[in-house]
Order: sequence, then structure tokens, then C-alpha cells
Amino acid sequence: EAAVMKALKEADGAAAPGVTGLRMGWLKQVVASDGAPKGTKGSPCGGVDRHSVMRTLAMWVDGLLAGGAPGLSSTVRLRLIPKPGKDGARPIGIGEPIVTLAKKVAANALSLTTERWLGEKGQWGVGVADGCRVLAGAISGFWDDGWTVVGLDVKNAFNTVHRRAVVDVVRSLDGDLAPFVAFALRPTTMIGDGGTLVVDRGVVQGDPMSPLLFALVMGSVVEKVVKRCGDRGVRVGVLVPGDVQRVRRDAQRGEVDAVMGWYAD
Repeated sequence: EAAVMKALKEADGAAAPGVTGLRMGWLKQVVASDGAPKGTKGSPCGGVDRHSVMRTLAMWVDGLLAGGAPGLSSTVRLRLIPKPGKDGARPIGIGEPIVTLAKKVAANALSLTTERWLGEKGQWGVGVADGCRVLAGAISGFWDDGWTVVGLDVKNAFNTVHRRAVVDVVRSLDGDLAPFVAFALRPTTMIGDGGTLVVDRGVVQGDPMSPLLFALVMGSVVEKVVKRCGDRGVRVGVLVPGDVQRVRRDAQRGEVDAVMGWYAD
């Protein structure tokens, strides 16, 4: 129940509804009135047994995490959000609120077991407070030292990863959560005003697990890049949150040939 309550508090109560029209804000409201006496401000229509709503939500989440309701878990409402200052739109998949809660619970648990590994791979986005700004400041220091700086941006990044690769990296880091991740990454049915689209590649933008899952795949890519560079005699220094100055000193002493940090969110 505590994990579900944490996920519910973190959820956006103003989020758009899923396919059925159910809103996250409604779940927040009913949980807020859980156990309130009849006729109070918190529950004008009467209260319920204390914590019964929270217990019910927790049981639903347990069922979803165990692989229940596969159709509900793999169906989202498609919204197209215009890209600021760019042509085209960004496809966002909005899942049902209870499914979103279950995935948020899974994402929170997975972040605990992978946070250190991601940091060691030079990731500055997911779970790193103000990471983009701090990474940019670190890179500017290398520019001041006379290094050439190159920025790469992966177009439609979330849509490019193979789902098998996502499951493989999660399995290597957290075998307990890998089955649910595999379950959640079955083909996704996106229902929009213009029709239905079935997606079996990439992680869905709007899914609470997607930023972390994408970061994990990129972490495995970085791991391979560093190893292959090392095999060819190229020494790569990875900018790790909290340890930038050590890498910069190594660079100033000529102990690395390239420096890398990256941001996924």
C-alpha cells in the first residue's frame, strides 16, 4: 500500500484520461476521502471504512503486476502533442490510471536497483536533480580547457529501441521485475480519433516506465561503446554525477582521449 500511495502522490491529478475516460484526479479524490466521516468537507456524501479504497487500489495494482488484465495494460489513448518550435507532433500514449499506478510502482522499484549502475554509465537525466544543467556546466569546463565538444541528439529516440533489448537489460539488472517489464512491452494498441495503431517497437512516450527503460538501454549502449573504444586503444572518460572533477583532472593530465556524458528523460 505504501508503494501505491507514493506512486499516487507522484501522479499528475490533471492528466488527461485513458481510453475509458477515467481520470487520475478521480482516484486521488476518492483516496483523499478514504475513511472520512459522513458529511465532512473531505467526504460530503459520506465516508468509507478507513483505508479500504487504498487497499482496493493496492490489490488491483498487485493483480496488474502479476500479469492480470493484459488488454487493459497494453491499450492507450493516442494524443498528438505539437513539438515546440518544430514541425510535426509527438505521439503520447495515455494509459488507464490504475495501469499507470502499477507501472509507476514498478518504475520506482526499478530505479532503486538501477540508479547506481546508470550513474556509473554517465547518465544525467532520469533520477538526477537538475542533471541537464549540471552536465552542460561540466562540458563547458572541457570547452574552456580546449577540448572539442560534440553534441548528438537521437531523433525519435523513444521509438527507436527494440523492446527485446529493453527486457534483456532489465533482466541483467533486476530479474524480479523483468517479467513485468516483458509483460508491459507486449504490442501496444494506441487508439486515437483517426483510428487504431498497434506498436511493437520502442517505449511509449507517456508511460511512466519509459524514461527509465530508455535510459537503461542507452546505458547498455554506452557500456559497449566504452569497451569497444578501449579494445581499440581509445581511452574514454565517463562523466559520472558527483565525480566530474576527477575526470576533468584525468583529461588535463592526458590520461583520457575522449570524455562522454549523456542525458535521457
